[in-house]
Amino acid sequence: ISSIHSYPEPDALTLRKLIGQKLGISKDEVGVTNGATEAIYLIAQAFSGSKTAVLIPTFREYEDACEIHDHNLYYIDSLEDIQPDTQLVWLCNPNNPTGEIYDKEYLERIISNNPNICFVIDQSYAAFTNQIIWSASQALKFNNVVLLHSLTKCYAIPGLRLGYITAQKNKIDKIHRDKNTNTQ
Repeated sequence: ISSIHSYPEPDALTLRKLIGQKLGISKDEVGVTNGATEAIYLIAQAFSGSKTAVLIPTFREYEDACEIHDHNLYYIDSLEDIQPDTQLVWLCNPNNPTGEIYDKEYLERIISNNPNICFVIDQSYAAFTNQIIWSASQALKFNNVVLLHSLTKCYAIPGLRLGYITAQKNKIDKIHRDKNTNTQ
């Protein structure tokens, strides 16, 4: 109780620095959120009106966030089915609810072949697999990748609603530009 006598930092600078140090990336490549759900809505807001693909079956929140922010939404059951004029793709890796995990080399090929599409990869369940998935530093070599991370799930702390995103600084800035406005 004695350590919670002050308001938290509005930009979570100390936590961003700690996460960055742990992941071997800059604090400017980390955005702290109120769980993965806030991150989903912030990303949908930042890309409002985009042509967006959701890889299904998956977590319904991607669709809900995109509908609220007027995305031109369509669904795919394979990353090979992405339409060329797409601006944003949502995928969950490991997937909720199927548990399917996409090989990182496969994802790298798809993402490299689609440099004008932003890929949002929700890795909220990464702690529950032994398969190797992208680290934040590996994903940062791409300007078109945003990774979602949930501390809520891996540390079993749902009451704290704590998550973060990792991406190149320009994407973090774009996503957090409207953080203090209505995101839902």
